Amino acid sequence: MIIAMLKKYALLVVCWLPFHLSAQTSNFNFNSYFTDNGFPTNAWHVVVPDSYGFLWLASFDGLYRWDGYAFKKYTHSESDPASLNNNIVYSVYEDSYKRLWIGTIEGLNLYDRQY
Repeated sequence: MIIAMLKKYALLVVCWLPFHLSAQTSNFNFNSYFTDNGFPTNAWHVVVPDSYGFLWLASFDGLYRWDGYAFKKYTHSESDPASLNNNIVYSVYEDSYKRLWIGTIEGLNLYDRQY
């Protein structure tokens, strides 16, 4: 009788333990970035991480690469045929070969990482 009671008690503890452990809170720290504190724009179409650790941010005024410290802006330039074909960037995709594809209002661009 006592053994059966101990088994029931042990089963109750085992069933209750995961609920107790999952209720533990985690502390997360978030930084907010806006145009007031250095962000180039507050309107992003997409934010895409790549395999090199960069964040690529698509906007109405170009493509931005964030390295965790600073932005690098990529835009269309009439004098540079290797630039984006338009500043209105809607999508960014990294394929399995680590090539970065950028979709603008005028078509598709392939980013040359060695440029």
